[in-house]
Amino acid sequence: AWDLDAVVTAAVGLADAGGLAAVTIRAVARAVGASPMALYTYVPGKAELLDLMLDAVHDAMPRRDTTGRPWPERVRAVAGENRALFADHPWAARVATGT
Repeated sequence: AWDLDAVVTAAVGLADAGGLAAVTIRAVARAVGASPMALYTYVPGKAELLDLMLDAVHDAMPRRDTTGRPWPERVRAVAGENRALFADHPWAARVATGT
């Protein structure tokens, strides 16, 4: 059995291994053992899948607790965390987040 988390995890794995070009509905469906049409039960399209992938890697990103710390230290912490995220998932920098 598979669910939305399995779909997103498979898509992130494909992107980590081969970049965004490797993330197709057909490839993700193959990775979870489903038909491409069945995948549309969980995501309406690739754009939404990319949004879910980005959400997943951001949610999994380790974050330091900088509560009460001076703002320069907080900014450095966020910058370091983002740098680590993009080093682990370079494709994430290429996902359009604006309209």
